[in-house]
This record gives sequence, structure tokens and C-alpha cells, in this order.
Amino acid sequence: MTAMPRRLAPVLAGIVLVALAGATFAVVTHSRRRLEAEAAYTRGNLLEALRLSLDHLEFQPWDREASRLAALCLSRLDFAAEAEPHYAAAGGTSRLSVDEAQIRAFALVRAGRLDQAVAAYREILERRPNDPLALQRLATTYLTMKRYPDALEIAGRLAGLLGFEVIGDALLGTIAHQDGVPEDAAAAYQRVFESDPTLARLPFERSVFWSEFIVDLLESGRGADASRYLAAGLASTPDDPLLLTLAGRASFQVGEIDAAERSWKRALEVDTRRARAYLGLGQIALKRGDVPRARESLERALSLGPDDFEAAYQLSLVLGIQGDAEGARRYRELARTLRIKAGIPERGMGAMPASMPAPTPNAATSDSKPMP
Repeated sequence: MTAMPRRLAPVLAGIVLVALAGATFAVVTHSRRRLEAEAAYTRGNLLEALRLSLDHLEFQPWDREASRLAALCLSRLDFAAEAEPHYAAAGGTSRLSVDEAQIRAFALVRAGRLDQAVAAYREILERRPNDPLALQRLATTYLTMKRYPDALEIAGRLAGLLGFEVIGDALLGTIAHQDGVPEDAAAAYQRVFESDPTLARLPFERSVFWSEFIVDLLESGRGADASRYLAAGLASTPDDPLLLTLAGRASFQVGEIDAAERSWKRALEVDTRRARAYLGLGQIALKRGDVPRARESLERALSLGPDDFEAAYQLSLVLGIQGDAEGARRYRELARTLRIKAGIPERGMGAMPASMPAPTPNAATSDSKPMP
């Protein structure tokens, strides 16, 4: 082998030194970018943190911390699917802190990847069995999936934690309500109200609480209790159109027709678009034999709530009384279609529910499931 000419040795040595210096500079530069990415993440600048993390990973794809940071950014930016490979590259979800695992799990929920979200929350609860946030979100996820027994079990665990009784009972109430067990739902919501009369600790909107609680009381045959709780609610918000509409429904169920009429009229003074108040007034007018006024109110109810099967059926009764057999048939069929669309089963072989009587002159009518 021919020896390298002595005059080339310094040149090659210089080239090697320049290359090493360049590589060192690149390493330092990209390492600095990861630090900058962490700083951007801390400031809440997720897009900048993600850009810097991905740039760093192009040069050092083995860097687990950069992968973890990229994954968290993607989760918080609602790119749950794209985040998963980065979590794997970061060493798996077991390396995440509980707070980081919460970020990943909630992103999976928002992305609709509910089975993965359930598994993620179960992992958190294995590490921290009484984590209230994981319990609340897991119960809600099960509820979304209509896995009611699982949802009830998790919500019950939450209700047993000191300081989280209201949240747990509220979830128990809404789960039982959606599962069609009004007695259990009413009992859970009653505990909520007794523990927190101002409803300051509810995990969802007050309108949801009131509408479901009162409906469940009414479906449980507890109209007097419904009126009593509504009176407490109206004491603090006397002009709430939702509460006034529900108060009318409660009064109507126990036979206090005049009180129901006053509540529904007051609700419409506050909010002229309360379809259920018009429905109630239409029923009262029909009960009193004032068919024209009943028709006017029911047509208004259906125009405001075109998916209300009950308004359609009540209108069919009015048209039948007025002798419009074709109109009555048309609205009866509309009511059946809307009922099926709403997922409310028929009672009997294709018949409308017993609470919706056949059209007879001056017939007293009653509602099926009340809605605000």
C-alpha cells in the first residue's frame, strides 16, 4: 500500500476536525431545540413546542423525551391518533406521569376512540384508584357508550369519595335517567339537591339537572315532590322559563290545572319560544273543550318543536274532534314516526301509548314523558 503523502496529512486532519466540529454543533443546536420545545410547552405554546420537538426528532429520533413532548402536544391539539406512535417511541404510557396520562386519555375521548380511552383511564386507576378526575371521566365515557352497569359502578365509587359526593350522585342520576330507571335517578338527584341546594358543584348544566330530575319525579308518580323542589328552585330564580315550564307540568300531573296554566303562561311571557308551554296550554284548552284555542296552541308548539311526537299526537286529537279525519290520520302517523325517531318504544302492537287517548269530544288528555 502506498503511504499517504506527508503534505496531505494536515489537510485530511483539518477536514476531520471540521466534520467533527460540524457534528458537535448540530448536536448542540438540536439539543437546544428540545430545551426550547420544553420551554414553549411550559408557556402553553403548543404549536411551537410541537414544531421544535419534531425538528429535534428528525436529527435524534431515539430521544424519548422529545417523543413524549411531541405526543403531549399532539394530544392537547386533538390529534390523538397521531400522538400514539410518539407515546410508543417515548417508551410507552407507563412512563407518563398521571397528569400526562390524563391528557392522553381525554384526547382519546374527544377523538371518539372510546375503547382506548377506557383502557387509558383504567391504567390511571390502577396507579391511583381514587383519582376523582379519572373516575368522573371514565363514568362519563361509559355513559356515552351506553355501558350503564359499568358507568354506575364507577360513579358509585366517585360518590363514595369525601368531597365528591355531589358529582358522583349527579352522575348516578343522569346514568339512571338515560337507562330508563326514573326512581333511581330521582333518588340520586334528590341527594344532590339536599347536599348542594345551590347546585354550585354540579358537573353539568343546571338545566340538565332540573329537566331530568323533574321528569324522573313525574315518571315516578311524585308530582307533589316535583312541585316542592321546583318551588325551591324558583325561589332563587323566579323567572326561569325552564323551571316555570316544568312547574306547569308538575301542577298538571297532580290536577292543579289553574296553577299549571299560570306557570305556562308566565313561562311564555319570559320566553315566547317555549314549545312545551304551548303544548301544556293546548292540553288545558282541549280539556276545557275550547278546541279552536287548543288547535292554535298545539300548532304553535309543533312549529317550535317539530320533533315533538306528543304535540303532533295531541294535534291529531284536535283535528279528529273537528272532523278532519285525514288531518288526524296524518298527524297521528307523524307522531308515530317522531316517536320511533326519538327512540321511545311503542306500548302494544303498534299503538300509541295509553296516555294518548283516542280522539273524543272534550276528552281530557295527559302527557307522556314530559320534556322542557
